[in-house]
Amino acid sequence: MRTCDPARETQILDCAARLFARHHYHEVRMDDIAAQAGVAKGTLYRYFADKEDLYLALAIDGMRRLLEESQQRVHGAGRPEERLRSFITGVVRFYERCPYFLDLLARVETSRAAESAAALQAIRQQYVRLLTNLLSEVDASGADRVAAPELAALALQGMIRNLLRTLPQPWPAHLADWIYHQFLHGLRAPSEPSGAYNLHG
Repeated sequence: MRTCDPARETQILDCAARLFARHHYHEVRMDDIAAQAGVAKGTLYRYFADKEDLYLALAIDGMRRLLEESQQRVHGAGRPEERLRSFITGVVRFYERCPYFLDLLARVETSRAAESAAALQAIRQQYVRLLTNLLSEVDASGADRVAAPELAALALQGMIRNLLRTLPQPWPAHLADWIYHQFLHGLRAPSEPSGAYNLHG
């Protein structure tokens, strides 16, 4: 039995990502993906059982890339609050580069397939742990109080994703700073001039 080539799998996923970025899930056929990747359709099925399997692999690949980028930001230099701001900025920038990924994740997460949920769970747990540890550092630094860091990590993730799913692109350049401020300080007035955080400005 021939083994699959990781480089070829990455090539297929990259081509599929470009197609899903331009078209809805139901509009993209496996034939389209094979043609975009420059492989025979039979080759495509050696790597992925069907379109849903390919879609799941694309979601996992994206989550891993986002996790790796986030790890670099969280473990970088600077005070915990600076690294938190960098973390939020990195997430917003990731979804700016890959806006289709928001819909992709939503589809996979609402799938009834148990394997879909199980496949993403390990990465999701690593992500929550990474953010929980950072928020614990923010709390320990004394600059800002973070009660229940694990719950706060989940709340921040939900806040970011819901904002990005709701707001039309292009997003305001200051969106990451606004999220950072709202998360740490709630409804307190920002120190910036009035209107600096207008999401439509």
